[in-house]
Amino acid sequence: MLERGFYTVVTPDRFDDLRRMVKSLRRFSQNPIQVCVVHDFVEAHRMKAWAGAMSPFKATIILDTDMYVNGCLAHLFRAAEGGKICAYYEEGPQVWNTGMLAFNQELGFKLAYEWGNLFDQRVSEVGRSKAAQQWEFYDQYSFNQIVRNARWRVLMFKQEDKFNYILKLHSPEQEASYFDSIKVFHFLHDGVAKLEEYRSYKEWLEL
Repeated sequence: MLERGFYTVVTPDRFDDLRRMVKSLRRFSQNPIQVCVVHDFVEAHRMKAWAGAMSPFKATIILDTDMYVNGCLAHLFRAAEGGKICAYYEEGPQVWNTGMLAFNQELGFKLAYEWGNLFDQRVSEVGRSKAAQQWEFYDQYSFNQIVRNARWRVLMFKQEDKFNYILKLHSPEQEASYFDSIKVFHFLHDGVAKLEEYRSYKEWLEL
């Protein structure tokens, strides 16, 4: 069992995103990365929901492929090792964003059992083709359903913590003001109208 590592899920059409995310991560960490390659969108969400059972690490950080790592993430590993699930909370829509999560092995197994089973149940009820078209069947929706249970101890990160910095919530000028202190930029596939105006995205494309 390896001590610390990263976990990510990718479909073949996102291999370039994966390469860039990994290159940005390697500037700050040499911890191993488990890459789970799947054939379609629904399976990608499913394998993230089951990440806690799939990861070979004692402490795991999940990263989406549409991310640019800009700082050391050791703090997240330490928090996970201390027995917390770490996630970013979007105050606008009031949801937990699953683009970046951290947890230890024990919590990961428990999380996967509830998160993965709920995701599978919901997809089976409507079918894969419908599930691929509605946000309610993404992994993030199922995650938000289960962590509302008070027994889950989730360490809440907000925008001021500079982890999982979601570009669509900020202007290019705001990004520039905090650039060096931001640990992870999150582009959200096709979620920002003019990504090319952001410094992080331009640097990411050059990797």
